[in-house]
Amino acid sequence: MMMKKNLYLLFWGLVILASCSQDDLLTYKNDPAIYFASKDVNYSFFYAESTLLKADVFVTVHAMGNPSSSDRSFSLIQSNVSDADAAVSGIHFLPLTSQEMQKRMVMPAGQSEVEVPITLLKDPSLDLKIVKLTLKVATNENFKVGVSECDSTNITFSSQAIKPTNWKDWYYAFGDSWGSVKMKFIIDNTGITNFDKIPSDALYYFLFLNTKLQQKLFEYNNAHPEAPLAEADGTLINFDNPYINPS
Repeated sequence: MMMKKNLYLLFWGLVILASCSQDDLLTYKNDPAIYFASKDVNYSFFYAESTLLKADVFVTVHAMGNPSSSDRSFSLIQSNVSDADAAVSGIHFLPLTSQEMQKRMVMPAGQSEVEVPITLLKDPSLDLKIVKLTLKVATNENFKVGVSECDSTNITFSSQAIKPTNWKDWYYAFGDSWGSVKMKFIIDNTGITNFDKIPSDALYYFLFLNTKLQQKLFEYNNAHPEAPLAEADGTLINFDNPYINPS
C-alpha cells in the first residue's frame, strides 16, 4: 500500500514539474526552494451548514532540494491585494501574518511536501460577491522561489453558489449545464455538498444520480406546469445525459 502511495505521489510530482518551466528546472542546482504543487481552488459556503463561520481549504507546497533534518519555515504572501475582487485579510481569510498561519507555514523535518490549511472566513459580504485570494510563494531565510510558473495559486470563494472546478467530472450525473438554481436542486435532492471527491464506482453512481434527478425534476415540473424549474435568466434546468437520454 505504501509503495502504491509513493508511486502515486511520484507520478503527480512529475506531471506538475512537466507543466512548469523547463528553464527553471534546468538551472536548478539543489538549492532549497519551494513551489505550489496544487491546483486552483473554488470554495463556497453555499454548500456548507448555515452555522459554519469559517472553513479550511488546503494548498500543497513542495520543497526542492534535499529534505532537512529540522523543520523549516517558508513564506506565503497575497499578491492580488490591489485587485477589485481581492479577498481582504482579516475579513475574508485568516491573515497570513497571524501567529496561527505562521505555525502552518512549516516544511516538517524529513519531508518535501506539506498541505497548508488556509482559513476562509464567512463574512456577510460574501453573500453578494465572489472574492479571490492569490497566494504566492516568497523567498525567506530557508527557501527561494523554486519554479516561476508554479509560484502562485488561486482560491476563489463566496457564500453564493460557485461552479466546482471539477464540474466536468460529474457530467454523467448532472449534464453539462451549470447554474445556482440547478446546484441547489442537486443539493436538496441528493444531499451532496462536497463535489471534490469522485467515488471509485463513479459511472454506476452517476447514472443512479442522473436517474434520480431526472425523476425529481419531472415531479417538480409536473407540479409547476406554469413555472418549470429554471435559472434566474429563464434557462430551463436539465440533466441531459447521453447514456440515459440518447439524442
